Amino acid sequence: MGRAWLHSKKSLLLAWKAVRETVSPAGWLVIFLAVAGLSCGMTFGWAELIAAGAASSVLLLLSLPFLVGHKGYDVSLIVEKDRVTVGQDLPATVRVTNIRRSPALPGTIELPVGAGMVELPIPFLSSKAVTDRKIDISTSRRGIIDVGPPHVSTGDPLGLLRRERTWPDKHRVYIHPLTTVLPHSASGYVRDLEGSPSAKLINDDLAFHAIREYAVGDSRRQIHWKSTAKTGQLMVRQFEETRRSEMLVVLDVQEGGYQDNEEFELAVSVAASLGLRGLRDGRNLSIAMGQEAPPFASEEVRGLVHLSTLTPLSMLDGFSGVKCLQRVASFPYVVAQAAENADSVSIALLVVGSAVTTGEIRNAALSMPVGIPILTVICDLSAEPTVRRLGDLNVMTVGLLEDLRHLMSRGALE
Repeated sequence: MGRAWLHSKKSLLLAWKAVRETVSPAGWLVIFLAVAGLSCGMTFGWAELIAAGAASSVLLLLSLPFLVGHKGYDVSLIVEKDRVTVGQDLPATVRVTNIRRSPALPGTIELPVGAGMVELPIPFLSSKAVTDRKIDISTSRRGIIDVGPPHVSTGDPLGLLRRERTWPDKHRVYIHPLTTVLPHSASGYVRDLEGSPSAKLINDDLAFHAIREYAVGDSRRQIHWKSTAKTGQLMVRQFEETRRSEMLVVLDVQEGGYQDNEEFELAVSVAASLGLRGLRDGRNLSIAMGQEAPPFASEEVRGLVHLSTLTPLSMLDGFSGVKCLQRVASFPYVVAQAAENADSVSIALLVVGSAVTTGEIRNAALSMPVGIPILTVICDLSAEPTVRRLGDLNVMTVGLLEDLRHLMSRGALE
């Protein structure tokens, strides 16, 4: 008896849950009118109440067929790309198939796209019919957005009864910042026997290149005696110079350092372009920025965020999620922490907004090792592109992303 009661109670709770999820607020009002109208009308003999109750009952009965067939849908979400650049097309398709032998009544697909919701109508589908509902996802802003999972809802046109089903098909899309291709720069390379071979040929190193004839001034230690014996002429070893470059890019993410969001987006694009150039040049790259801290946290406990630089794609994925923050350490403090964490920095690139003062730029540069090239890029949408000296610093001002490429091609780092 006890088990039967528990089983019945569980079944009733499940049924009540299904009813609550199916009946909308308008549906509950119609149910109340149907019950109250019929009961009160028949009790007191009021024809008006009986008519209202009967009409409400008819509406409920007409709504029931619209709930049939919602389980006959098979829904798949197709997003053609999971990584795009700002402004590129990003089409997506929601494919709906009626897998039942009977027709399926019209319904609605609700597709979450980022923080928004897109509603797509499902037409009447005959047995085994397929329909594709296409949408264009907006990529006007950099960011990371989740597309899906799709929700399919079926119900009557009046919205009295409604059933929903969710498919676990979800895609994450990275919208990368705009970047520009920068010219190669030899600045910031330090000769190191443990570094990588370069195209420059020298007479003494570890990366062997070739054997050549002896020339006046060559060291006798590099004479290759076996080759000399074979050719009858003095032959010496030639080597490729091994070099390394530890490149540090620091992006200011203080909200107060920029005039507006467009200026911050320019700074993100500049930092991403510099990072891409560093990876293409084979440099050891570190990209750092401030991390948002809890309210009332002191500057000393505010940390750093380091983006992944294993590949250009992983780096751009990281830049997709960069945001302008309020509670973040001052830019000089962030640069000092980044320089302390980086290993043997040989070139530093600092990217800031137009609201950062000259004093802050000087203080930030003081944290860097003495003698390394330091370039500060100031992003100012209203400024003309210029390069100037600020003591031992190179300071570049850009108003457009293309300004960066033009100024770098003129040797702004040299």
